Amino acid sequence: MKKLREIFKGFATKSEHHQHHDCCGGAEHSHQEEDTAHLKTTYQCPMKCEGDKTYDAPGRCPVCNMHLAPVG
Repeated sequence: MKKLREIFKGFATKSEHHQHHDCCGGAEHSHQEEDTAHLKTTYQCPMKCEGDKTYDAPGRCPVCNMHLAPVG
């Protein structure tokens, strides 16, 4: 069962996310989590040894051993 906080999380206005906190010396800022799902980086061999195949993590190409390059 979802907590009420999770259910109503999306209904908060922008100003409600900016508060003064003792933890931050009273500075005004947001503790809201950023949605980074759309920023997921994929990696690919720069020589395209495996065509358009991509990987979820950096590393080396299994064919030519070059470092995989970020593509998006």
